[in-house]
Amino acid sequence: MRRWHNGAILTGESGDFSMDLFRGELDRDLPLMPAEAVGRALRSAREERGMSLIDVARETRVALRHLEAIEQGRFDGFSAPVYALGFARNYARAVGLPPQWVTDCLRGEIVALFDERGRFDLGWTAEGLQRDR
Repeated sequence: MRRWHNGAILTGESGDFSMDLFRGELDRDLPLMPAEAVGRALRSAREERGMSLIDVARETRVALRHLEAIEQGRFDGFSAPVYALGFARNYARAVGLPPQWVTDCLRGEIVALFDERGRFDLGWTAEGLQRDR
């Protein structure tokens, strides 16, 4: 059984975890979860509300491809961490999950991904194409 309003029950696909995220009130000590689990929680909350990804895209004005990536825990297609985190917050707000909890869960993984990837470089500057390449 899953409830998302006064007491969210979240169960992993393999049944290995179950947690009550709200307990009637928003708990400041919500457990941090990996990106894939957050994506599953967002998808489950969306489905419980009877919303499609297109509905969420219309409400949040976030591109469908970005919402799909968030549900899958993939953030390599975003140009900067601020976009990935902001879009995830908007998604959470639209489906009734706490936006701050979502960003707290995702921030470490997203920042690490972007630190590893390095600068997003298009190969040109305001003065024109870089010649030393």
